[in-house]
Amino acid sequence: MKVRNIIIIILSCILVDQFTKYIISTFFNLEQRYEIIKNFYYLTYYKNSGIAFGMFENGKIIIIVVSLLLLLLLIYELKNFYKNRVAALSFCLLIGGLIGNLIDRIFLGYVRDFLEFDIFNINFPIFNISDACIVVGAIILIISSFGSGNKNANIENK
Repeated sequence: MKVRNIIIIILSCILVDQFTKYIISTFFNLEQRYEIIKNFYYLTYYKNSGIAFGMFENGKIIIIVVSLLLLLLLIYELKNFYKNRVAALSFCLLIGGLIGNLIDRIFLGYVRDFLEFDIFNINFPIFNISDACIVVGAIILIISSFGSGNKNANIENK
């Protein structure tokens, strides 16, 4: 994948994430809930000072340090897999998502979440665009890892 495309994907994740968080935090009160699809999809403004499911709620510094180390690892891996378009895409989504949440953690002390789904009466955790990028990136990476053992097996850039 070309460097220009890598930068565009990462920046798109960050910009869409930060823009949507800005909109929600500007126009919603904390814990305000707005139903988009009846009994299914809501916008709910929530501040998460921890990580997934609210774990490590008081571990801001540890979460930031671990996130920065993970970011360095992902960038290193992206350098190794940039010719594999699928793997590169997954690393771009992971990096963009990680940076989007890091911006919130560093400058606000918490992550702004707002996407809420209630599927079959199961309340999934409220999340944001960065979280979605991270999950999709991880799923793509896992699925692509079942392919060829050659890390550059996909079509390379010309």
